[in-house]
Amino acid sequence: MNPEKRSFTVRVPIDLYLRLGQIAQSEGTDVNATVNRLILLGLGERESLMSLLQRLVNTEIERAAA
Repeated sequence: MNPEKRSFTVRVPIDLYLRLGQIAQSEGTDVNATVNRLILLGLGERESLMSLLQRLVNTEIERAAA
């Protein structure tokens, strides 16, 4: 195990998880990398992870509808 990295589980509603999977696939990354990026963004913006995830999903839904 890399001593500079730790892991944990984030439980989210299934629809949010599936959407994260779609976003990750469209970016050519995996879900873990996408969530890691969102966590780092959230920490920088002082925004809760769930709020940030929901905002990302809403933005992606709006883009898809346009």
